[in-house]
Amino acid sequence: LEQRTPEWLAWRTKGITATESAVILGRNPYKTPWRLWCEKTGRADSPDLSANPLVRFGRENEDRVRQLFEAAHSEIVLPACGESDADPILRASFDGLTSVGEPVEIKCPSETTIDEIRLIAEASPAFGLYSMQVQHQLLVSGAQRGWLVFYDRTKEELIEFEVVRDEKLIAEILSGCRDFWDRFIAKGKEPPKDPARDLYIPK
Repeated sequence: LEQRTPEWLAWRTKGITATESAVILGRNPYKTPWRLWCEKTGRADSPDLSANPLVRFGRENEDRVRQLFEAAHSEIVLPACGESDADPILRASFDGLTSVGEPVEIKCPSETTIDEIRLIAEASPAFGLYSMQVQHQLLVSGAQRGWLVFYDRTKEELIEFEVVRDEKLIAEILSGCRDFWDRFIAKGKEPPKDPARDLYIPK
């Protein structure tokens, strides 16, 4: 599948992607499981981020970051889509797979986030959120390690993190996503709302 095509979008609706597993497990500060359920079942549209400057910058520079990574590692990195052999509802749109099938996840964040990553590395919120995305990709790809790559536009360089397969977290992703799919998406049953983020209570 070619990413960002109508066929790709349709394929994504039939499974759970790497960006969605963190939502389901309650580890994404930007979206709740209830909101994800609304989107997956057609009750709400996914937010259109195409005009977001950071999103646009990331898409425009993804090829360049891949080339920088390839040069640094003497590798070939190709974008791809995959489904897990363990459970085909678990899917991933890889920014890149190396020649040995290791996922490379590319992020082009704001300068503030880059400064934070340089300062506290794995303790940064960005690393915590996106490394889980890589763990989902490791589940789908079957690889033992992957790469989380942040692009520093100011210095024109990459900040790389090697992400090693975490079997305990992968098992949590596998069981949590399957449970969410069976209980809520397949049956159309509404999951609990987050009182702080899904409910508006006027004061």
